[in-house]
Amino acid sequence: MQTIENNSGWRPAGRAVLVLPDEVVKKDSLIVMPSSIADRTKMMQDRATVIAVGSEAWHEEREARAKPGDQVILAAFSGYLLQGDDGKLYRFVNERDVFAVKEGGN
Repeated sequence: MQTIENNSGWRPAGRAVLVLPDEVVKKDSLIVMPSSIADRTKMMQDRATVIAVGSEAWHEEREARAKPGDQVILAAFSGYLLQGDDGKLYRFVNERDVFAVKEGGN
């Protein structure tokens, strides 16, 4: 089982889930995208790795939808982006924005 460390400096509260969005595939191009546009593409990204889960997430369900280390599919444009203490761009989403977990490990 893979251990995931939360190096973001943030802990999700309540029903929040902290995820690390997958890297957007970059193709060779002559067009240079400003970093602000590149950051916004992270909000469109619907795949991420769960980093930490708030204490109330999926409290009303029989079992948690996901756990740290799981790859998940999220609602596009959901949540809040923030830069962690480690320089990575994380996303906080509501528990209900997690729709599916990749089977068979990462």
